[in-house]
Amino acid sequence: MPITVATPVPTPEVPDRYADAVRARRAELRAARDRLAGVHRDLRSALTIARLGASAEFADATGRLAAEARAFLKAAERRERARFPAVLLDAAERLRAWAAPRRAGTVRAAARRVATRRGIPVGAAWPVLADDPPRPLPAPATEPGGSPWSSIAGGWRAALLPAATLPLTGLSVASPGAVVATSALGLGAAVLVGGHQSATAERARLRRWSDEVLLAVRADGDAALARMVLRIEQAAGELDAAIAAARAGIDAELAELAPGAGR
Repeated sequence: MPITVATPVPTPEVPDRYADAVRARRAELRAARDRLAGVHRDLRSALTIARLGASAEFADATGRLAAEARAFLKAAERRERARFPAVLLDAAERLRAWAAPRRAGTVRAAARRVATRRGIPVGAAWPVLADDPPRPLPAPATEPGGSPWSSIAGGWRAALLPAATLPLTGLSVASPGAVVATSALGLGAAVLVGGHQSATAERARLRRWSDEVLLAVRADGDAALARMVLRIEQAAGELDAAIAAARAGIDAELAELAPGAGR
């Protein structure tokens, strides 16, 4: 009777789940350590983008205020022109108050995104930003050359020129009625011409001052933004300490997971 030899059934290989978990964790740690490299370059890039965005937003807001000021002056009567400096200065200060926290928030968020993406542990208050007090704005310009009556006087002289041509038209200069009527018409025209010249000059003067004020507001805001970015870059020592601590923690865990480390 032939002897039948049973074919051994291969034992299925039991996966070493612990070894797989160790290998996966080591890969995660190496990737985390790689992310710690080039942080400063990434931070500078992120801050540059944030600075450009914040500056563009502030320029847009300043430009809208400048357009509103020009439109206001174009149709402003005397009383409205008189209160224009106070209105513009108040609007400029409110624009500054609106822009300062947005500027700081944009820069701070950009720096924190870099730290989060790179896995760098930083404090909840990092980075600490302090905005400098805004600089004083230019004072309203005063009218050069005296009172508006100088414009009226000039307009009066121009309007009375036709009176000198009366003898050429055949009218007698000795006629009191003609002289009085001509003088009255000349004075009325002088007031209109002089008043128009004065209003035009005042509008132009206020428009130049308005442009100067808003240019100062924008320049001051951009300078404050540049100082914020520079302070973060100069305070990179805090980030370096956090990076070193994170790298030390990663290296310590990798050493524990290395083969032959007692596991």
